Amino acid sequence: MAAENGKDIMQLYHERFGRQDKRHVKMLLEREMSIKIPAVKEICEPCTFGKANRKPFGSRKQVTSPGEQISMDVCEPFSTAFSKNR
Repeated sequence: MAAENGKDIMQLYHERFGRQDKRHVKMLLEREMSIKIPAVKEICEPCTFGKANRKPFGSRKQVTSPGEQISMDVCEPFSTAFSKNR
């Protein structure tokens, strides 16, 4: 039961400290608050998903001559109320 309680305390402070590394949280709890808990090696699922990499966009065609591919931002004209300019 004590190990389960220590795991709960570790997870609570891990979340409160902005998902800091659990070794750092354990060190802070022992040094600053005199709370002794066993080392927890379980991986936090939200941290795993938050650190996951996105999938690549895909391949791009290699451009061989100038003007073959043009990138631009297209939007409507601003209203005249914005600095009375268009």
